[in-house]
Amino acid sequence: MAEHAFKIQVGHVRATRLRSRQFPVVRFIDLQTWQQLHFHLNSAIFLTYKLKDFRQNICFTENYAYICNNKYMQDMRQVEFVPFRLTDVAEIFTIKIEGKGYTELQEFIITFRNVKNNHLKNDYEQIIKSLAGIVENGVKESFFRPEGKMHDRVCCIPLLTSFRQKQNGTLRLYCIRLSDKLLIVGGGGIKTTRTYNEDQILSEHVETLQVIDKELSYLENEGKDLHKDIYNLKIHID
Repeated sequence: MAEHAFKIQVGHVRATRLRSRQFPVVRFIDLQTWQQLHFHLNSAIFLTYKLKDFRQNICFTENYAYICNNKYMQDMRQVEFVPFRLTDVAEIFTIKIEGKGYTELQEFIITFRNVKNNHLKNDYEQIIKSLAGIVENGVKESFFRPEGKMHDRVCCIPLLTSFRQKQNGTLRLYCIRLSDKLLIVGGGGIKTTRTYNEDQILSEHVETLQVIDKELSYLENEGKDLHKDIYNLKIHID
């Protein structure tokens, strides 16, 4: 434990220092990260208390409230970043979510590589060509169709699709474009609705990437260089 860090009862904290403070960001962390905070922070408020069936730890700093409890961590999924193609101009990773046998990109390829619909088959071929183009030319913005929300970096390929009747759908592969060199590829599926939000499968793929992007943005703000650290990086999402 850091020299000046201390534990304090919940009621006393609430009645004294916490009443006048506001914490704009609440972060859920694992036990290892909690231990690191204890070791490195010397100006934070640490408290530990027991609930009915688990122990909860909270660390208050100037800008964050970190929460770690065993029950919450049981519901978290670990995400690791698996290299797909690495060149001098492009580093493409995909994600592997704890509990799944394949990476998200592997699942996409297995599901759609033998698709029968000619329109979807063409979409699949365009997606593979786009990935090949990214490998050769870099993670240029011109390869991607914007998706997600304005404040995140979620996008999809292919950029363009051929005209077809709506019921045929279009094939989408969702990604996080972190820079002109670094790309994270997630999952995808057939889009037959006006927006991805209206389709449960697509919405899950996009929302997963949005959560991952949020975690990566936090790490970047904390000083991590993702171009170097992505190789051994593991994060937890709910």
